[in-house]
Amino acid sequence: MTLADIAITLIPKLGSRGCRKLIDTYGSAEAVYATPYERLIAEVQLQPDIAKDIAQGVGLREAEAERR
Repeated sequence: MTLADIAITLIPKLGSRGCRKLIDTYGSAEAVYATPYERLIAEVQLQPDIAKDIAQGVGLREAEAERR
């Protein structure tokens, strides 16, 4: 399990089905975090606040702390 795999589960309001949909669409949690905000909204109809959190790397710092 990668840092991004942990981080994506920490994004507020995303949920497990949302995580799975994003990973299925983009191939990995790392790829989800690398996807631009506009594409997240256009391609998977993600809510703007969730897309913004992903674009800003929300969850990555928290995931790093959990790994320690």
